[in-house]
Amino acid sequence: MSDESVSIEDLRSAVENEHRFPTAFKGFDKKAVNTYLKEIEENYKQSLIEYDEKRVDIIKENEQLSEKIELLNARIKDLNARLDAKRENDEKIRQQVKDEMSVKANQLKTEKRELELKLTETEKELADLKADIKEASEGLGGMSAELEKQLSEKFAECTDIIKAWETQHNAAVKEVENQIL
Repeated sequence: MSDESVSIEDLRSAVENEHRFPTAFKGFDKKAVNTYLKEIEENYKQSLIEYDEKRVDIIKENEQLSEKIELLNARIKDLNARLDAKRENDEKIRQQVKDEMSVKANQLKTEKRELELKLTETEKELADLKADIKEASEGLGGMSAELEKQLSEKFAECTDIIKAWETQHNAAVKEVENQIL
C-alpha cells in the first residue's frame, strides 16, 4: 500500500483486524498481546491526531502562503502596471520633446534660410552701392576736372574783364583828367 492512497480509516481497520488475537496461541499470552496491541492502537491514534494537527497546520500555513502569494502577485501586477504607465509616459514625453525639437529645428532652418537670403540681398545691395559709389567717384573726378577747367576759364574770363574794365577805367580817368586839365 502506498502512503498517498491509504486513508486513516483504512489504516485503523487494518491495525485492528491484523493484530487481534481471538485466542491464545502457543507461547503468547492473549492478555499481553491484546495489551500490546492496545498500546500500538493508542500510539497509532496519537500519531493520527498529531498527523491531523500537522495537516491542519500545514493547510493553514498553505492558506497563509497562498494569501501572501496573492498579495505579492497583486503587488507585482500593480508595480508592472505602474512601470508600464511610467514607460508610456516617458515615451510620450520623449516623443513630445522630439516633436518640439523637430519643430524648433525646422524654425531655425527657416530662419537661417531667411537670414541667408537677407545676407545675400544685403551683399548684393552693398556690391551695387560700391559700384554706384565707384561710378559716382569717377563721375565726381571727371566733374572735378571739368569744374577746375571751367573755373580756370571763368577766372581767366574774369581777369580779362577786370583788365578790360581797368583799361576802360584808366582811359576814362585820363579823359576826365584831360578835360579837367
